[in-house]
Amino acid sequence: MRVSPNEIKICEKHNCVYTKCGNTNRRHCVECVKEYNKLPHRLEKKRERDRKYQEKKRLENPHLLKLAREKYEQTDKFRDRIIKNTLVKSSNIYCVKCNNNRVFNNNNYCNDCNKVLHIIKNHDFISVCKHCNKEYGLDIKISNYGKLFKLNRYCSVKCNNDSKKENYVNYRKQYKKTETFKKSQRERKRNGTYRKRVIKSNNTYEYILRRVLFQRFNYICQGCNVKCVHPNDVNYNDDNCATIDHIKPISKGGSHTYNNTQLLCRKCNWMKNDNEKYFEHKQRVKQMQLQFDMNIVKHGTGEQLSLFQQGCES
Repeated sequence: MRVSPNEIKICEKHNCVYTKCGNTNRRHCVECVKEYNKLPHRLEKKRERDRKYQEKKRLENPHLLKLAREKYEQTDKFRDRIIKNTLVKSSNIYCVKCNNNRVFNNNNYCNDCNKVLHIIKNHDFISVCKHCNKEYGLDIKISNYGKLFKLNRYCSVKCNNDSKKENYVNYRKQYKKTETFKKSQRERKRNGTYRKRVIKSNNTYEYILRRVLFQRFNYICQGCNVKCVHPNDVNYNDDNCATIDHIKPISKGGSHTYNNTQLLCRKCNWMKNDNEKYFEHKQRVKQMQLQFDMNIVKHGTGEQLSLFQQGCES
């Protein structure tokens, strides 16, 4: 899944790139969250939460806890745990290579020496850094083990982070040349003009996308029921071009929200202007359709209005 560039951010503290996942508004990278969770007050809260949960579990069903304990003692995991604890206390075998760390398994090498042997076996060749074009060998790869995901690409953590930033900057430059970015910029400018007008009249403002609003009304004008076309450079001044209309005009205290906007063709929008009650007869016809069953009684629009007025007078 390709992430849009608006969702990509760079953590200045750890020099890494992170993205916004789903509908969440993440403000920190994974390393920042790990550091925050390791703070003393966060660990105390977690311990307290686990303590309460275990205490509640013991009080509610102690017999199930006892059965689970007996079942766990019969597993291989429990047996291996006991063996490991006894080996830690009684092991006198040291690593063959470094002779400093103790060995608690059947291997002759400790964990640190196993890592070094793994690098020597799989990465015993000279590599070239893709960022600074510097040659480096096994000693640098051993020091970078655990810090870099691919040891054969970059010679240091700094080169890795710098290349990520350069790739991000190049991607942004290419994205700014695309048509989607230009459309988003036009949409932002258009909303900015409405925002200034709404702020002056102290009303609510909401970022509105024309595509979303037009699809909501299925590209049908709410004034004359004509199928409209999406505006572009060619058909912008046509009569059937779709436009955004404020039901209650901004000049008369209306808000710039989805609830106060509708789709009108350019001709109807020009005819309506600032008259809020210009299409009131349309609403009256809709009320009549609710009052009379149009499948049984079929009248013209003028007869419907007269019947509706008679019903209101009576």
